[in-house]
Amino acid sequence: MDKSLTNYQAIQTILQTEIQTEADKDIQAAIRKQFELLEAILEFKQLGKKEKLNIKLQKQLQAPVSGQIPVQNQIQDPKQSKSYAEILQTGTQGKNS
Repeated sequence: MDKSLTNYQAIQTILQTEIQTEADKDIQAAIRKQFELLEAILEFKQLGKKEKLNIKLQKQLQAPVSGQIPVQNQIQDPKQSKSYAEILQTGTQGKNS
């Protein structure tokens, strides 16, 4: 099995454990979102199905975390095409400023 897949599965196991042991419901929800995204990545890597991954990424872009500016508002030109990594980097730079 690909080492990358093994790593993803190990992370998935850790996230499951954290969801079960975390007392704070907000943190549980955040971990659950990460688990679901990781699950979509695994599906893409194993089966080549990118639809679930695209849906999860779109949902993350549309759902702002409380206290943060939605990522869509950070992009000045809606016609401008940015990769997911560029959008996340923009968000991170905004938080660090």
